[in-house]
Amino acid sequence: MNALRNGPYGRCVYRCDNDVVDHQVVNLLFDNEVTVNFTMTAFTHQISRSFKIMGTTGELRGHSLKNDIEIQHFSGEYEKIRPQQVQGGHDGADVLIMQNFVQEVANGQVQNGTTSGLESARSHLIVFAAEESRNTGNTIVMDDYVRSLKQNASSVTV
Repeated sequence: MNALRNGPYGRCVYRCDNDVVDHQVVNLLFDNEVTVNFTMTAFTHQISRSFKIMGTTGELRGHSLKNDIEIQHFSGEYEKIRPQQVQGGHDGADVLIMQNFVQEVANGQVQNGTTSGLESARSHLIVFAAEESRNTGNTIVMDDYVRSLKQNASSVTV
């Protein structure tokens, strides 16, 4: 009760400075002409993640609550994969990422089928650029965005 009376938890959500994104659509165009549309919303009946990837030979669909990945080949072939379920944050992904990291460090090499730290950093830059676009309303060109980050970082003194 003290936290509600005296802390931030008792503030009206409509009259505070919280600007956390609750819905967002991000359109991406990659150098190889691949386009991606990412939609995030907090306002759904099912608190879950789903994806659909459409390619030249078929499509993939996945849903975290169903714990399945469907592959529909345009040839007519159909596959359903049920990944191992792991408890933990991000539907167990956090645990698996850390287990993989520990194995990589122990083995001194990147495992097949996993992303490197550099690839992970690049994907995070995309998310940061999407947030920059949301806050400014501007289209973000990644080369320019990375260049500005490097310039700002070089001007910071510690």
